[in-house]
Amino acid sequence: MKSKKNMVLKSASFIIMILSIIIIIFNTNSMKTLPTFKAIDKNLTINEDFNGDGKKDVLYIKTDSSEYLIQVNLNNEDSLSLDPSKDLSTLGEHKTYWPMRLTVKDISRDNLKEIFTQSSFNETPIQHLFIFNNNKYENIFSAKNNILGFLDDSNGKTPKVISGNFQNGTMILKSYLLVNKELKEYAYSYPSNFVGNNCVSEFINLIESFPYENLDVPDYFSSNISYNSITSLYTIANNNHVYKLQDCFFKDISYDEKNEPYEFSWTLNFKGIDESDKNKIKNFTVDLIVTKSNVASPNFEYKITSLDISF
Repeated sequence: MKSKKNMVLKSASFIIMILSIIIIIFNTNSMKTLPTFKAIDKNLTINEDFNGDGKKDVLYIKTDSSEYLIQVNLNNEDSLSLDPSKDLSTLGEHKTYWPMRLTVKDISRDNLKEIFTQSSFNETPIQHLFIFNNNKYENIFSAKNNILGFLDDSNGKTPKVISGNFQNGTMILKSYLLVNKELKEYAYSYPSNFVGNNCVSEFINLIESFPYENLDVPDYFSSNISYNSITSLYTIANNNHVYKLQDCFFKDISYDEKNEPYEFSWTLNFKGIDESDKNKIKNFTVDLIVTKSNVASPNFEYKITSLDISF
């Protein structure tokens, strides 16, 4: 009996060990999963500490007619609205195929959260940056750009804001620093593909060329990319839709031994128009991870290592 009991205990210990290994592997892979950006429908509530007092505040997003309104209710009962500047006097209009996306970050490292919005008005992309200053929110940056990103986001260096446009098949990007409550452009000679933008630009051009019956996997995809990623790409290549990039967001997510960005996550939002019925339009969201290639490539320093499509 004792021998059988020992065998049962050993078997149980073995099973627990295997399950533990599986959990560790799952959690490790989960750290690499692609970020999901919740599309803001007509109403959304976000709980964050916005004013740095250690207590949760509430941000409300709602629509009035078709335009977005944003308000932050601080725990001290102050109610603050996010009012855009006169130069670009709207937070954008609500559309099911082009929803607002909102990012909350402390890029100034002063324990106060900055608020970034991406949306559209009259089919044109718009961006805003709001900072908390003198017990109110100030709109210190607005642009009709369709790219927003962050460089040196979590590697201990000073975070940079990247804003720009994808036009005529290429990206034009500008870099900014938040200094003394102002977003200031600064000149820096980056490599041409410093955030994986070469391969991402080619990928956008590929999506905008769909429908495409005979698709070959381009060389800016990693040879190790999953079968499911390629399958999802073939799916939208052949579903009778025409695609147009609306806006995108990126940030660095891992670093090499020199503390330089090694991987970036990109979220690309496309408008998909059904060719059989032009009135049927919906949003397609593509989440990418681009990774610095260990194999020398004359054209693509970064390659797409993960892809996920939702619509």
